[in-house]
Amino acid sequence: MAIRIERLNIIVPIEKINSIFPGGFSGFVQKNRRNFGGTIWYDDFLLREGALTPVELKKQLSVWESIGFKKDEDICVVSDVPGVTQSKCDWMVFGPNRAYVYMAGHEQGEIIGRVEMQRILSQENE
Repeated sequence: MAIRIERLNIIVPIEKINSIFPGGFSGFVQKNRRNFGGTIWYDDFLLREGALTPVELKKQLSVWESIGFKKDEDICVVSDVPGVTQSKCDWMVFGPNRAYVYMAGHEQGEIIGRVEMQRILSQENE
C-alpha cells in the first residue's frame, strides 16, 4: 500500500508509532481519531499527518519530537509545496511525480488518501 502526498506531510512508520508513542498505534488512534480521514490517513506500514502551512507543520513536528520521535530517523517531512525543506528517509520510496510514498521493501499496492481513508472508516463504522 501507499500514502498519497497532499501539501505538507509528516510520514511516520507505524512500527515507530508502536514503539515510541504512549499506548502504541492504538493509543495514537484513540488520541487522534477525529483527524482520521481529514489530516491523517495510513496504510499497513506508514501514517501521514498533513498540514496546510509551514507554521502548522512546524507545530506538528514539535509535538512528534516532544514525544521522542526524531526527524529524518523516525519521521519524514515531504511536500508538494515548492521551497519546503524535505527529509531524506531511506525507509520510504516515492511514487511517480512524488504523488505518494510507500515503505521501502514492500509493494506499492493501493494508494490511500483522504477519500480512501474516509471510505475505510465508514465501512468500519457500519
